[in-house]
Amino acid sequence: MMFKNYLTIALRNFKKYSLYSFLNLSGLVVGITSCLLIFLYVRQEYNVDRNFPNAENIYRVVTDMKLGDREIHTPTAPVVLAEHMIKTVPEVENAARLMLGQFNTVVDLEEKQMRVFNVTYATSELLDLFSFSFVSGNPEGALDEPKTMVMSETMSEHLFPGEDAFGKIVTYNSADFIVKGVYKDMSDNAHFKFDLIMSHAYQTSRYDYGWNNLNSYTYLKLKPGTDPLQIESKLNAALETHMKPLMEGWFQVPADEINSEGNHARFYLQPLVDIHLKSNLPREFQANGSIENVRTISLIGIIILLIASINFINLSTARAALRAKEVGVRKVMGSERRQLVTQFLFESSLYSFVAFVLSGLLAFVTLPYFNHLAGTDMTFSLGGTTPLWLVMLIGALVIGIVAGFYPAIVLSSFNPVKSLKGQEVRSGGKAWLRSGLVILQFSVSTFLAICTIVINNQLDYVLDKSLGFEQDDLIILEVMDLNRYDRGETAIINELESSPNIISYSRTDYIPINGSRGEYYVDKIDEQGEIQTVNAQSWPINEAYIPTMGMEVIRGRNYENELASDSNAVIINQSMAQALQMEDPIGQSLQWKVNGKVYNMSVVGVVKDFHYGSMKETIKPLMFYKGYDPWTLSVKFSGSPSEALSTLEGIWSDHSGGQPFIARLASEDYRMLYQKEGQLKGLVNAFSTLAVLVAILGLVGLASFMAEQRQKEMGIRKVLGAKSIQLFRKMIAGFTVLVGIACLIAIPVANWVSSQWLSDYAYRIEISPMIYVMACLIMLVLSWITVSFQSLKVANTNPIDNLRTE
Repeated sequence: MMFKNYLTIALRNFKKYSLYSFLNLSGLVVGITSCLLIFLYVRQEYNVDRNFPNAENIYRVVTDMKLGDREIHTPTAPVVLAEHMIKTVPEVENAARLMLGQFNTVVDLEEKQMRVFNVTYATSELLDLFSFSFVSGNPEGALDEPKTMVMSETMSEHLFPGEDAFGKIVTYNSADFIVKGVYKDMSDNAHFKFDLIMSHAYQTSRYDYGWNNLNSYTYLKLKPGTDPLQIESKLNAALETHMKPLMEGWFQVPADEINSEGNHARFYLQPLVDIHLKSNLPREFQANGSIENVRTISLIGIIILLIASINFINLSTARAALRAKEVGVRKVMGSERRQLVTQFLFESSLYSFVAFVLSGLLAFVTLPYFNHLAGTDMTFSLGGTTPLWLVMLIGALVIGIVAGFYPAIVLSSFNPVKSLKGQEVRSGGKAWLRSGLVILQFSVSTFLAICTIVINNQLDYVLDKSLGFEQDDLIILEVMDLNRYDRGETAIINELESSPNIISYSRTDYIPINGSRGEYYVDKIDEQGEIQTVNAQSWPINEAYIPTMGMEVIRGRNYENELASDSNAVIINQSMAQALQMEDPIGQSLQWKVNGKVYNMSVVGVVKDFHYGSMKETIKPLMFYKGYDPWTLSVKFSGSPSEALSTLEGIWSDHSGGQPFIARLASEDYRMLYQKEGQLKGLVNAFSTLAVLVAILGLVGLASFMAEQRQKEMGIRKVLGAKSIQLFRKMIAGFTVLVGIACLIAIPVANWVSSQWLSDYAYRIEISPMIYVMACLIMLVLSWITVSFQSLKVANTNPIDNLRTE
């Protein structure tokens, strides 16, 4: 009976005060929808790799070294480490190895060449450690023999439609592999996903791998209860015994200084469940997530919900005047304060539950758009590890009680006699609280506006900044089969040279966008015999590379075709010349140390510094030497990219021996460097806009209420001679002051947060004062527009009508 009474009163008030009810509900729906989408995103990001059995006991070995000016921080370790740990450390239950990361290539099925995706080399232990589920074949020992492979169901259907791939022969790199099993497709929610796994033994049988090769991704499964720090100490004992003697030659650092003088060399264990969000190392299998992005988006979600809750509190307390007589009558009729508090909490909880239901529907509808912004493929599911329905139920209760508690206390506290006389609400009420909440709303909205502008400006800066080479008219074409390519190379070159929209080409895999490559020590010995050493990137190029990339030789010359002396010539970048203090580098001699050998080289040119990695990194010393890498063809074109790609595809299909055409624009690769930042930009833009929208919705309701409250005052002022424009200015002046205070609070906080975010970039924008001015003007203009409608309505109303409202 009591519940029915509460429901009747709540519905009656919803209908009677429809504007305020709509604004309250709208703000909550927008805020809760944002939080639901963000919850789905955060849940997916945190659940990556947690679907593997015993994920909490699986770790990846990471190598971390800093010796002199050379740093190595990689998720790879020596090939022999896994076997060493299994044999010598009883706490290690299993150890698996992967090699060469996750790549795409081609295989031959008799005369037919097929493209395959997500390929790697691994040991059989990987299949057990990550609990692969086989549909045919046996995972035990499946990859022990060199020329063996296993594949996913999807890959099996791709290569052998309608057939079981088990026992089939697949040719790769002129070697025949036998398919030893087919497994169920791996989950997308992992830091790697393999569709074709070849035997790790195929690589180790062809090359001699020891402690001096960091080529293997090593995963350890520890026995339950094992302390990872204890295993790390044993890993580093192995490093001390087997690697330290070799490192002295690699890094030119005396053995007794390897862990002193600012140097260090160590292995450490990285929990499997931390890899996706907390690892951003070179040579990751695929682009990982970002814990900073997750925290940023989560914070924005909390802010939006906070603003929506503030709206609810503000409008509920503001409407106290309209419900004061109701409270007075109910108290006179015998209602206790506890009953009134319960009634008002019921009303706020009802709002919250309705808002959550509507938000669930809205989240379902908008999820595809969110997936596009976030680069995810989430589905709307009420279940899951952390059930969404439970989150919604608890959220509805918590928000209903928290947002409704203060209004319930305020409304239930009215003195019945004063309420019935209309005295309680004319005393000024809780205007100071409402003003404080408005300031808080616009402080966080202004903070978000400033941060959003900074993020957008920085990303525009890094995407538009000159890189020192021409990425926009460069196509990268992958060579998958050298034997097939070599047979048609002459025809391909002739076709390229005769095509009007192809300017130049170079065969090299060293594209500036790909980041760090081989690093070696280079010495400069001056006339006094003093040695200066620099750690430099070393790239093999031919004479066509620099013009194809659009780089600028600022001193000396480029390589020349058929010039024999160029075999010992190098071209260096400006940063290397500066590091070696070479005022006139041309003709100077350098000693290049590679794998224990010393090569005497002569500098013939200096190329202008160009970015070959992210803007988060400074440009480091780099040296070109004469050579080439056969796996990529770089093509500089003119005109339309689509026409150039079409031209290349025609040439490739005619002369590449049936290889698939795999080409892309270099500019696409560059943008991929900032994929996470681009996703952050899209999400921040969207949710910051929603945060401001929710704040504006609250301001609409508050302005409407205050305009109604001041109708009599405005009528008297107009009778006494005040003009409409004066009344209008007076109405908006209060809100202008509140927004101004909010800006003063937001600016220093936003400045600090933005500066911390920008500090990750070696090349970044300066935070201009105009950014603060722009953000504050946006907030002021939006507040003026919002308040103006109600203010003008009151200011232009006939004063007689205003005075009659009493």
